[in-house]
Parts: sequence; structure tokens; C-alpha cells
Amino acid sequence: MVTVYDKKLELESQWKTPGHYQRMLIAEAAKGIRAEVKLYSQGLRHRELHSVSRWKDVDVAALFFECLAKYKLGYAIKRLLTKDEMNMLSNTERKAYQLWLTGMPIAEQFSRTTAWKYAKNILKKTGIDISGSRRPEALPEIDMAAVFVPENVLPVPDWARGTECYFAPGQTRLRPPGLAYIPIPPDAVDEVIMLDGEPYVI
Repeated sequence: MVTVYDKKLELESQWKTPGHYQRMLIAEAAKGIRAEVKLYSQGLRHRELHSVSRWKDVDVAALFFECLAKYKLGYAIKRLLTKDEMNMLSNTERKAYQLWLTGMPIAEQFSRTTAWKYAKNILKKTGIDISGSRRPEALPEIDMAAVFVPENVLPVPDWARGTECYFAPGQTRLRPPGLAYIPIPPDAVDEVIMLDGEPYVI
């Protein structure tokens, strides 16, 4: 399964009062669009990656782009109201918005004061301004296959390196024992770490 979405909007909805690093992460997320590929049990077995030990020498980036290419993404991304946003509008506001989407100037469909009122309410509720004489020209189609390529991958920002927020690939992240750590017998896995004399797996 592949999911393409705006990470900035997701983070803003999760962090209502973001801290220092959270604000910086939101700014980084605003520079791109996020694509996630999920492999379920059948896909993992097909690639013989159904156990953790088989991931040791896998080029994860190459695997990501190989899987993503199979979806043949070709959709243009355009800002439209979501279902939740549509539900925030009154019936008349929704009709005004839909008329604007079809290219009909709302000033020609309603009286001057009514058109102004609808445009003002829709802008306040959704952030989309429909007060223009007509809907802006459609943006050119975006070839998503040309967007999701290795050259366009956003790098880890310099400010994140060396902070507690960043762990380099292959770096072990140790934390005190807690709910995320499950005691296991030493002979149950190939590698374990010892914390306070007890074997744990991360």
C-alpha cells in the first residue's frame, strides 16, 4: 500500500502548540510531499523479508523506489475541500463553492453582498478564497513519477544532526527498561542487549 500526503498538515494537527524542534520539523515538512510504502505479510514473504534478520543487507531506499514505481503515480495534486471542510459549510456556501469550481464567477450568480458574504465565510472556514472573478486556471498536470525520484529526497537537516532527535542509520538507541522493552530468554533471539543484568530486545 502507498500513501501520499502532506506531512506538514498532519504535524500541525498533532502539535497544537509545537515546541522548538517541532516547529523546525514542520518547516522541513513544508518543503516536500510525503510518500509511505507499506509492505504487509504477503509482500514481505514475496521478497523474503518476513524476518528481521533478512533486512540486514537490504538497500531500503532502493526497495522503496522499486515498490513506489509499481503504483505508476500520475495524479495532479490540487487543493480541494475535504469532506470535513465541506461539512463546515452551509448548503448555500457549498453551492457557491461548487459553482466557483466549475468556473462560474459567484458575483454573477448572487447579489454583490451575498457573494461577498459567501466568499468571506468560505475563506474564514477553509482558507480558500473564491472571491475572484473566476476560478484560477487549472495547474498543469504533475507527473508524480518525476517527483518521487531519489534526487528529490529531502536530506536530514543539518540542525537535527547531533541532537537527541536524530539517530543515524545503524545507531542503537538505548532507553531505560519500560513498556516498550520485553524481557526474553537469552536463547530466544540471535542478539540481545543487557540492561541491569536482564536481557532485552529493542
